[in-house]
Amino acid sequence: MYVATSGCAWRQLPLPVFGASWQTVNRRFTEWSAARVLAMLYRILLDEHPAHQQIQKTKQHGSRVLAPDDLMA
Repeated sequence: MYVATSGCAWRQLPLPVFGASWQTVNRRFTEWSAARVLAMLYRILLDEHPAHQQIQKTKQHGSRVLAPDDLMA
């Protein structure tokens, strides 16, 4: 989420904040994306948010990660 909201490159992640190298953070992000962990988390957060209908369900500016089509249904 940090990269998505800050727009920084993986290599610019501050080690003290994350406690892991940018390579580790990137690898875990890639693994979680492939396992649909992030999509499931996104769906849970949308379902539990009281105003979930107001949350825009489209890709955000600058995002390189797109939500799966079935998530948007």
